[in-house]
Amino acid sequence: MIKLKPIILPRVYENKLKKEILEIIYSCLFEPLIEELDYSKQYYNSNSAIRDGLLAGKIQYSNGIFKGQFNIKIAKEFKELGFKYNSRIEGYKIQINNLPVEIQQAIGQVKITNKTIATNILNKLKNINFDEIKQKDFSYIETIGNVDKQFNSSIATTLEIAIDLTNKQKQIIAKEYSNNMKLYVKKFLKDEVKILREETEQAVNAGYRAEYLKEIIKERFKVSDAKAEFLAKQESSLLVSKYTQLRFKDAGINKYQWSTSNDNRVRHDHKLLDGKIISYDDPPIVDLATGRKAHAGEDYGCRCVQIPVII
Repeated sequence: MIKLKPIILPRVYENKLKKEILEIIYSCLFEPLIEELDYSKQYYNSNSAIRDGLLAGKIQYSNGIFKGQFNIKIAKEFKELGFKYNSRIEGYKIQINNLPVEIQQAIGQVKITNKTIATNILNKLKNINFDEIKQKDFSYIETIGNVDKQFNSSIATTLEIAIDLTNKQKQIIAKEYSNNMKLYVKKFLKDEVKILREETEQAVNAGYRAEYLKEIIKERFKVSDAKAEFLAKQESSLLVSKYTQLRFKDAGINKYQWSTSNDNRVRHDHKLLDGKIISYDDPPIVDLATGRKAHAGEDYGCRCVQIPVII
Protein backbone atom coordinates (compact mmCIF):
# COMPACT_ATOMS: atom_id res chain seq x y z
CA MET A 1 0.00 0.00 0.00
CA ILE A 2 1.34 3.40 -1.01
CA LYS A 3 0.27 6.43 1.00
CA LEU A 4 0.15 9.77 -0.74
CA LYS A 5 0.64 13.11 0.94
CA PRO A 6 -2.69 14.40 2.33
CA ILE A 7 -4.02 17.80 1.37
CA ILE A 8 -3.99 20.10 4.41
CA LEU A 9 -5.06 23.69 3.93
CA PRO A 10 -2.75 26.26 5.59
CA ARG A 11 -4.48 28.24 8.35
CA VAL A 12 -3.85 31.51 6.54
CA TYR A 13 -6.65 30.70 4.05
CA GLU A 14 -9.15 30.03 6.85
CA ASN A 15 -8.16 33.29 8.53
CA LYS A 16 -8.60 35.23 5.30
CA LEU A 17 -12.05 33.73 4.76
CA LYS A 18 -13.02 34.50 8.36
CA LYS A 19 -11.96 38.12 7.87
CA GLU A 20 -14.09 38.40 4.72
CA ILE A 21 -17.13 36.89 6.47
CA LEU A 22 -16.73 39.23 9.44
CA GLU A 23 -16.33 42.26 7.18
CA ILE A 24 -19.61 41.58 5.40
CA ILE A 25 -21.41 40.96 8.73
CA TYR A 26 -19.99 44.19 10.16
CA SER A 27 -20.75 46.39 7.15
CA CYS A 28 -24.21 44.93 6.66
CA LEU A 29 -25.41 44.85 10.26
CA PHE A 30 -23.17 46.39 12.90
CA GLU A 31 -21.78 49.46 11.14
CA PRO A 32 -25.21 51.11 10.67
CA LEU A 33 -26.03 50.49 14.36
CA ILE A 34 -22.72 51.81 15.66
CA GLU A 35 -23.11 54.94 13.52
CA GLU A 36 -26.50 55.51 15.14
CA LEU A 37 -25.03 55.20 18.65
CA ASP A 38 -21.79 57.03 17.95
CA TYR A 39 -22.71 60.38 19.41
CA SER A 40 -20.52 62.80 21.35
CA LYS A 41 -20.45 62.07 25.07
CA GLN A 42 -22.11 64.65 27.19
CA TYR A 43 -20.89 65.68 30.61
CA TYR A 44 -23.26 66.94 33.23
CA ASN A 45 -22.52 69.14 36.21
CA SER A 46 -25.67 70.30 37.96
CA ASN A 47 -26.48 70.61 41.65
CA SER A 48 -27.99 67.11 41.60
CA ALA A 49 -25.77 64.03 41.39
CA ILE A 50 -28.88 61.89 40.82
CA ARG A 51 -29.94 64.01 37.83
CA ASP A 52 -26.43 63.91 36.37
CA GLY A 53 -26.27 60.15 36.94
CA LEU A 54 -29.53 59.63 35.08
CA LEU A 55 -28.53 61.76 32.09
CA ALA A 56 -25.07 60.17 31.93
CA GLY A 57 -26.57 56.67 31.99
CA LYS A 58 -24.86 55.66 35.26
CA ILE A 59 -28.18 55.02 36.97
CA GLN A 60 -31.58 54.05 35.61
CA TYR A 61 -35.13 54.57 36.81
CA SER A 62 -37.78 52.01 35.87
CA ASN A 63 -40.99 50.82 37.53
CA GLY A 64 -40.40 53.07 40.52
CA ILE A 65 -36.89 51.74 41.22
CA PHE A 66 -33.45 53.33 40.82
CA LYS A 67 -30.67 50.93 39.84
CA GLY A 68 -27.16 51.23 38.50
CA GLN A 69 -23.84 52.62 39.70
CA PHE A 70 -24.40 54.50 42.95
CA ASN A 71 -21.27 56.52 43.72
CA ILE A 72 -20.73 58.39 46.99
CA LYS A 73 -22.35 61.61 45.76
CA ILE A 74 -25.46 59.87 44.47
CA ALA A 75 -25.85 57.76 47.62
CA LYS A 76 -25.38 60.86 49.78
CA GLU A 77 -28.08 62.76 47.88
CA PHE A 78 -30.57 59.91 48.24
CA LYS A 79 -29.86 59.89 51.98
CA GLU A 80 -30.34 63.67 52.23
CA LEU A 81 -33.68 63.30 50.43
CA GLY A 82 -34.70 60.75 53.06
CA PHE A 83 -34.52 57.60 50.89
CA LYS A 84 -32.88 54.35 52.02
CA TYR A 85 -31.03 51.79 49.91
CA ASN A 86 -32.89 48.47 49.60
CA SER A 87 -30.34 45.65 49.47
CA ARG A 88 -33.01 43.11 48.48
CA ILE A 89 -33.74 44.90 45.19
CA GLU A 90 -30.24 46.41 45.00
CA GLY A 91 -31.57 49.90 44.51
CA TYR A 92 -33.89 52.66 45.74
CA LYS A 93 -37.66 52.20 45.51
CA ILE A 94 -39.20 55.65 45.17
CA GLN A 95 -42.45 56.90 43.63
CA ILE A 96 -41.69 59.50 40.98
CA ASN A 97 -44.02 62.06 42.59
CA ASN A 98 -41.83 62.01 45.71
CA LEU A 99 -38.76 63.16 43.75
CA PRO A 100 -37.59 66.77 43.22
CA VAL A 101 -38.85 68.35 40.00
CA GLU A 102 -35.42 68.48 38.32
CA ILE A 103 -34.98 64.71 38.85
CA GLN A 104 -38.49 64.06 37.51
CA GLN A 105 -37.59 66.13 34.44
CA ALA A 106 -34.36 64.19 33.97
CA ILE A 107 -36.29 60.89 34.09
CA GLY A 108 -38.66 62.22 31.42
CA GLN A 109 -35.75 63.45 29.29
CA VAL A 110 -34.05 60.06 29.49
CA LYS A 111 -37.23 58.29 28.39
CA ILE A 112 -37.56 60.54 25.34
CA THR A 113 -33.88 60.10 24.42
CA ASN A 114 -34.04 56.33 24.87
CA LYS A 115 -37.17 56.08 22.79
CA THR A 116 -35.61 58.12 19.98
CA ILE A 117 -32.42 56.05 19.95
CA ALA A 118 -34.32 52.76 20.13
CA THR A 119 -36.68 53.80 17.35
CA ASN A 120 -33.74 54.73 15.13
CA ILE A 121 -31.96 51.43 15.86
CA LEU A 122 -35.09 49.38 15.24
CA ASN A 123 -35.58 51.22 11.93
CA LYS A 124 -31.97 50.45 11.00
CA LEU A 125 -32.53 46.77 11.80
CA LYS A 126 -35.73 46.79 9.75
CA ASN A 127 -33.92 48.25 6.73
CA ILE A 128 -30.79 46.08 6.72
CA ASN A 129 -29.63 45.71 3.12
CA PHE A 130 -29.12 41.98 2.58
CA ASP A 131 -28.47 42.61 -1.13
CA GLU A 132 -24.95 43.67 -0.15
CA ILE A 133 -24.21 39.98 0.50
CA LYS A 134 -25.12 39.05 -3.09
CA GLN A 135 -22.45 41.40 -4.41
CA LYS A 136 -19.73 39.77 -2.31
CA ASP A 137 -17.46 37.05 -3.73
CA PHE A 138 -15.40 35.19 -1.16
CA SER A 139 -11.77 34.45 -2.08
CA TYR A 140 -12.03 30.73 -2.82
CA ILE A 141 -9.93 31.03 -5.99
CA GLU A 142 -6.70 31.34 -3.96
CA THR A 143 -7.76 28.49 -1.67
CA ILE A 144 -8.52 26.21 -4.61
CA GLY A 145 -5.20 27.18 -6.21
CA ASN A 146 -3.30 26.10 -3.08
CA VAL A 147 -5.25 22.83 -2.79
CA ASP A 148 -4.68 22.09 -6.48
CA LYS A 149 -0.95 22.71 -6.08
CA GLN A 150 -0.85 20.26 -3.15
CA PHE A 151 -2.75 17.67 -5.20
CA ASN A 152 -0.26 17.79 -8.06
CA SER A 153 2.65 17.64 -5.62
CA SER A 154 1.09 14.60 -3.95
CA ILE A 155 0.54 12.52 -7.09
CA ALA A 156 3.54 13.69 -9.15
CA THR A 157 6.11 11.65 -7.21
CA THR A 158 4.01 8.48 -7.46
CA LEU A 159 2.09 8.67 -10.73
CA GLU A 160 4.44 11.07 -12.51
CA ILE A 161 1.54 13.16 -13.79
CA ALA A 162 0.27 16.64 -13.13
CA ILE A 163 -3.21 17.76 -14.04
CA ASP A 164 -3.77 21.43 -13.30
CA LEU A 165 -7.27 22.78 -13.06
CA THR A 166 -8.09 25.39 -15.67
CA ASN A 167 -9.01 28.89 -14.49
CA LYS A 168 -12.56 28.23 -15.63
CA GLN A 169 -12.77 25.06 -13.51
CA LYS A 170 -11.43 26.96 -10.49
CA GLN A 171 -13.98 29.73 -11.03
CA ILE A 172 -16.86 27.24 -11.20
CA ILE A 173 -15.83 25.59 -7.92
CA ALA A 174 -15.18 28.94 -6.26
CA LYS A 175 -18.58 30.29 -7.34
CA GLU A 176 -20.38 27.26 -5.92
CA TYR A 177 -18.74 27.59 -2.51
CA SER A 178 -19.05 31.37 -2.51
CA ASN A 179 -22.81 31.12 -3.17
CA ASN A 180 -23.18 28.61 -0.34
CA MET A 181 -21.33 30.95 2.01
CA LYS A 182 -23.63 33.83 1.05
CA LEU A 183 -26.64 31.72 2.06
CA TYR A 184 -25.07 30.84 5.44
CA VAL A 185 -24.15 34.47 6.16
CA LYS A 186 -27.58 35.77 5.13
CA LYS A 187 -29.35 33.27 7.41
CA PHE A 188 -27.06 34.18 10.31
CA LEU A 189 -27.67 37.90 9.76
CA LYS A 190 -31.44 37.43 9.74
CA ASP A 191 -31.24 35.54 13.03
CA GLU A 192 -29.04 38.27 14.53
CA VAL A 193 -31.45 41.01 13.45
CA LYS A 194 -34.26 39.23 15.28
CA ILE A 195 -32.17 38.87 18.47
CA LEU A 196 -31.00 42.50 18.37
CA ARG A 197 -34.55 43.75 17.89
CA GLU A 198 -35.73 41.82 20.95
CA GLU A 199 -32.78 42.89 23.11
CA THR A 200 -33.11 46.53 22.06
CA GLU A 201 -36.80 46.59 22.97
CA GLN A 202 -36.11 44.91 26.32
CA ALA A 203 -33.31 47.37 27.14
CA VAL A 204 -35.47 50.40 26.40
CA ASN A 205 -38.40 49.04 28.40
CA ALA A 206 -36.00 48.57 31.33
CA GLY A 207 -34.92 52.23 31.08
CA TYR A 208 -31.35 51.65 29.88
CA ARG A 209 -29.52 54.29 27.86
CA ALA A 210 -27.43 54.15 24.69
CA GLU A 211 -24.34 53.00 26.58
CA TYR A 212 -26.14 49.78 27.48
CA LEU A 213 -27.25 49.28 23.88
CA LYS A 214 -23.61 49.62 22.86
CA GLU A 215 -22.73 46.77 25.22
CA ILE A 216 -25.48 44.62 23.70
CA ILE A 217 -24.10 45.27 20.22
CA LYS A 218 -20.55 44.48 21.35
CA GLU A 219 -21.68 41.14 22.80
CA ARG A 220 -23.53 40.22 19.61
CA PHE A 221 -20.45 41.11 17.57
CA LYS A 222 -18.46 38.61 19.67
CA VAL A 223 -21.03 35.99 18.67
CA SER A 224 -20.56 37.03 15.03
CA ASP A 225 -16.80 36.67 15.36
CA ALA A 226 -17.20 33.12 16.66
CA LYS A 227 -19.70 32.31 13.89
CA ALA A 228 -17.35 33.68 11.22
CA GLU A 229 -14.54 31.49 12.55
CA PHE A 230 -16.79 28.43 12.59
CA LEU A 231 -18.01 29.02 9.02
CA ALA A 232 -14.48 29.62 7.73
CA LYS A 233 -13.18 26.40 9.30
CA GLN A 234 -16.19 24.28 8.38
CA GLU A 235 -16.46 25.38 4.76
CA SER A 236 -12.70 25.27 4.17
CA SER A 237 -12.58 21.73 5.56
CA LEU A 238 -15.54 20.70 3.42
CA LEU A 239 -13.97 22.20 0.29
CA VAL A 240 -10.71 20.30 0.87
CA SER A 241 -12.61 17.06 1.49
CA LYS A 242 -14.80 17.34 -1.62
CA TYR A 243 -11.89 18.48 -3.76
CA THR A 244 -9.71 15.59 -2.55
CA GLN A 245 -12.39 13.06 -3.44
CA LEU A 246 -13.00 14.43 -6.92
CA ARG A 247 -9.38 14.96 -7.94
CA PHE A 248 -7.96 11.71 -6.62
CA LYS A 249 -10.83 9.69 -8.08
CA ASP A 250 -10.17 11.35 -11.44
CA ALA A 251 -6.57 10.16 -11.11
CA GLY A 252 -7.77 6.58 -10.49
CA ILE A 253 -7.25 6.62 -6.71
CA ASN A 254 -10.48 5.47 -5.07
CA LYS A 255 -9.54 4.98 -1.40
CA TYR A 256 -7.99 6.84 1.50
CA GLN A 257 -6.86 6.19 5.06
CA TRP A 258 -8.76 8.05 7.78
CA SER A 259 -6.42 9.98 10.04
CA THR A 260 -7.47 11.86 13.20
CA SER A 261 -5.68 14.71 14.97
CA ASN A 262 -4.72 12.27 17.75
CA ASP A 263 -5.68 14.53 20.66
CA ASN A 264 -8.36 14.58 23.37
CA ARG A 265 -10.68 16.70 21.22
CA VAL A 266 -11.24 13.88 18.71
CA ARG A 267 -14.77 12.49 18.92
CA HIS A 268 -15.18 8.88 20.04
CA ASP A 269 -16.83 7.77 16.80
CA HIS A 270 -14.04 9.37 14.76
CA LYS A 271 -11.37 7.63 16.87
CA LEU A 272 -12.92 4.32 15.82
CA LEU A 273 -12.23 5.24 12.19
CA ASP A 274 -8.58 6.25 12.70
CA GLY A 275 -6.30 4.24 10.41
CA LYS A 276 -9.14 2.54 8.52
CA ILE A 277 -9.19 2.38 4.73
CA ILE A 278 -12.25 4.13 3.31
CA SER A 279 -13.69 4.04 -0.20
CA TYR A 280 -14.57 7.43 -1.68
CA ASP A 281 -17.78 5.80 -2.96
CA ASP A 282 -18.82 4.61 0.51
CA PRO A 283 -18.52 7.22 3.31
CA PRO A 284 -18.41 5.68 6.80
CA ILE A 285 -20.74 6.27 9.73
CA VAL A 286 -19.36 9.20 11.73
CA ASP A 287 -22.13 9.28 14.32
CA LEU A 288 -23.23 5.90 15.69
CA ALA A 289 -26.22 7.44 17.47
CA THR A 290 -27.81 8.88 14.31
CA GLY A 291 -26.16 6.77 11.61
CA ARG A 292 -24.92 9.90 9.85
CA LYS A 293 -22.29 9.26 7.17
CA ALA A 294 -19.48 11.53 5.99
CA HIS A 295 -15.90 11.48 4.80
CA ALA A 296 -13.01 12.79 6.89
CA GLY A 297 -13.19 16.56 7.20
CA GLU A 298 -16.89 16.82 6.31
CA ASP A 299 -18.53 16.43 9.73
CA TYR A 300 -19.15 19.57 11.84
CA GLY A 301 -15.86 20.72 13.33
CA CYS A 302 -14.04 17.64 12.03
CA ARG A 303 -10.26 18.05 11.86
CA CYS A 304 -9.59 14.58 10.47
CA VAL A 305 -7.80 14.27 7.11
CA GLN A 306 -7.86 11.93 4.14
CA ILE A 307 -4.59 10.17 3.25
CA PRO A 308 -5.09 8.85 -0.31
CA VAL A 309 -3.73 5.33 -0.80
CA ILE A 310 -2.85 3.12 -3.73
CA ILE A 311 -3.49 -0.54 -2.94
